[in-house]
Amino acid sequence: MRNQYQTGIVELTIPADQSMLLVVRLTTAGVLARSAIGVDKLDDAKMAVEEACSCLMDQLSATGRIYLSFSRGKHHLTVSARSADRCPEMEDEQTADPQELDVVKCLLETLVDEVDLNVCGKWIREIRMRLALAD
Repeated sequence: MRNQYQTGIVELTIPADQSMLLVVRLTTAGVLARSAIGVDKLDDAKMAVEEACSCLMDQLSATGRIYLSFSRGKHHLTVSARSADRCPEMEDEQTADPQELDVVKCLLETLVDEVDLNVCGKWIREIRMRLALAD
């Protein structure tokens, strides 16, 4: 009988360094393999998580960190990629470019079932994605 992890949270913290994306991809593959994700969705889900982390890394300093968590429910797997850096003070009240946010969201929505962006000023603070589990 196959051992499936039923519920729980898997967490990973990495430096905001593009060379760490292989670790993200391997961790994602391991979690997905144990989460009853349909085979057709595996590669898309791995690509979405890697893209979300890369997007956050592009806006962080070299000393920044990314927190990644995978939370499995009964019917969905929720993946959260968030910046460990606090939002910088917004003296000039800059906000994120809505077109850039739309591009990020649209790209990720082609790969996973649901996407939510948590924006702080001009920074994406967190990207949450949900994937439906196979029946």
